[in-house]
Amino acid sequence: MPDWEQITITLPENFADIVAEFIISASSRGVELQDGKSEKETVITAWLSNQEMEQGIGAKIEKFIDRTMPASRARIEYSKIQDSDWSEKWKEFFRPVRAGRHFVIKPGWEPFEPGPDDIVIEIDPGQAFGVGTHASTALMLENMEWFWEHNANDDVFAMDVLDVGTGTGILGIAAARMGAGRVMAIDIDPEAVKTAARNARVNGVSDIISVSATPVEKIRRNFSLVLANIDRNTLMTLAPGLISVLKPGGTLMISGILTTQKEEIADLFGRQGLSVMRSASGSGAGDSGREEWACLVLK
Repeated sequence: MPDWEQITITLPENFADIVAEFIISASSRGVELQDGKSEKETVITAWLSNQEMEQGIGAKIEKFIDRTMPASRARIEYSKIQDSDWSEKWKEFFRPVRAGRHFVIKPGWEPFEPGPDDIVIEIDPGQAFGVGTHASTALMLENMEWFWEHNANDDVFAMDVLDVGTGTGILGIAAARMGAGRVMAIDIDPEAVKTAARNARVNGVSDIISVSATPVEKIRRNFSLVLANIDRNTLMTLAPGLISVLKPGGTLMISGILTTQKEEIADLFGRQGLSVMRSASGSGAGDSGREEWACLVLK
């Protein structure tokens, strides 16, 4: 089986989110953030395939860190892991976590006793991004709750939802569990497509969710709600496509951006006819109070 390169980066916590955002953008794959041994230190764990290492993505990450922060303030370590060990590595980090007031995201191997108002989503991450612990995913789930509650008088339970860059399928599954009529989940990563489809089956919503690798610009349907938890550069590239699939009066919810980027993103979509209904920031489940990540709800 092919090897993967595990990259462990220890750095000051105030640089962690911008470095993590760059890695997500460069690799189209999620990372893990944990508190370091010292109080103001964060450890980022990322995974790159042999092919990606040969393409120089590891070197690009190192160069970005050198440009972004003072020299010698980051420690970078590499180690090989077998493809068969991938899911075991995720299990070291993934425990049940609460996002918003109702959502609880849990892996299949962890027991959890839900409360009467809990919406439990079981996720096997595989090699895809999105298990609810990252601030951008948590923000999307929180704002989906807000959206459903503030549109209770509309027919939200029959709406069509598009989840762009679905990863593990977590947002599409959340929409289905909240009562969406139909959900289309798309991702250009074939591993993510497999993972999202499997997670939809596990959560009993495969009759509501369709999963495919169709690019957003090739979709010929329109949706009441479009979800996009992806990075800044991809959002800017996909902006025309995201807008083109919205129904008149539809809602676009986006995250994967830093608070320092949200004005730029809001301006981009504003020039194309969308206005900001809601802006939120947060640090993600179990984090230490940083608020670098943002979520925008546009109409």
